[in-house]
Amino acid sequence: MKQLQQLFKNLTLSTAKDMLITTCKRFWVQLSCATILAIMAVLHNEQAGQPLPLYSLLTHLEYILCFGALIDFTLVMWGQNPRFVKHARLTRIILWLLLVVYLAFLTSYKMFEQSHQQAFWLANFSIITTAMLMAPFICFINQKAEGDLFAYNLMMKWVKYQVLIVAATWVISGALVGLSESISLLFGTTTSPNGYFYMVIIILWMCVWAFCMLIPQREQLYDDSTQSVPLIQKGVMYVILPLLLLYIVVLLVYALRILIAWELPEGMVSYLVSGVMFGYILCYTCLYPRIMDTSSRLSLIMRKIIPACMLPLLILMTIGIIRRIADYGITVERLYLITLLLWFYGVCIIVFVQSIPRLRWIFLSFATLFLISSAQPFNYTTICKRIHISQYEKLLEAHNIPLDTLDSQAALDQLPDEIRQEINDKKYYLIRKYGYRPAL
Repeated sequence: MKQLQQLFKNLTLSTAKDMLITTCKRFWVQLSCATILAIMAVLHNEQAGQPLPLYSLLTHLEYILCFGALIDFTLVMWGQNPRFVKHARLTRIILWLLLVVYLAFLTSYKMFEQSHQQAFWLANFSIITTAMLMAPFICFINQKAEGDLFAYNLMMKWVKYQVLIVAATWVISGALVGLSESISLLFGTTTSPNGYFYMVIIILWMCVWAFCMLIPQREQLYDDSTQSVPLIQKGVMYVILPLLLLYIVVLLVYALRILIAWELPEGMVSYLVSGVMFGYILCYTCLYPRIMDTSSRLSLIMRKIIPACMLPLLILMTIGIIRRIADYGITVERLYLITLLLWFYGVCIIVFVQSIPRLRWIFLSFATLFLISSAQPFNYTTICKRIHISQYEKLLEAHNIPLDTLDSQAALDQLPDEIRQEINDKKYYLIRKYGYRPAL
């Protein structure tokens, strides 16, 4: 906040001009994409409801521009490190060449069919997630422990800027809507819905420019302050952390009851433990500067006590997942839940054994696992699809039901109701989930 106050205090026409020129040089790709997207959104709105090839092309192009601008932003931040300027430039050129090929691929093939939708969106979302999680750390990739503190302060600045921009957006939007309604009331005019839509487009476009202008310069990135956002740190320490500890105690009591009664955990325990782990990671991230003081009581709680308490809960989560898979089989969601579980184990163990607290491994390991499991040909969606198809075909083979013959339905009708229901359930699951059309 002090930096923003200082910025506005020293703001003159000359400094504003210099800031605008610098921003355009640093983020010309993002600003160009935002401008093109704003124009295309208007065109898209005008073409809505018309079954024209142009409409589909605009959709694909808008997606490519958003996708590319976000990934390119990470590469821009990478280029802020003087050692990697040339590497970042070359990688950005390669990126946009690949995106042109990707656009041609999207427009040539029906990638948005049901059979491809889940894998397609998960793959693309994983790439964007990886890029966004890497963005604050990639500037300091060659730094040691202090690099994590630099990245933390950069993330906190982004959070502050986004909060301020969102608040300003609401204020400006409310003021413009109030002005429009006042004019309509006083002069008897009407405002078309398209007018409000175009107003939103302009405001969003201005938000992109504002965010890019507020990103620190290369020499300002190396901020080693330990009090970046005191308000957030105090809120997490005195509100969220006590609630998290209480939640952990409740789950440990539940685990003890399960152990004494020798019962299997309920299916919802996986989601409860996952919520606790994400809460812990949030607290660890927000309190990271304080945790770096390894002699403090807070550091002991966050680095030793909580990870040790989480291990029994993760074992409970493991048992719950095994039970669900044994009862209902494997699904894409359960594969991702298993991956998340392994990541939770890794986070707890790494945080516990580290002599110097590090932050980057938490984010980068998550991004890597998500990317590997989603953005390659043998992703979780593909694996599950093949497993279910194989199970379906083996089930038909076990009951001597022929495929691709006129006698298939007749053979199915002769089976007992339970078996016939099982076959139909698997068939309709394949159709509903993957758009797969079995022979039977």
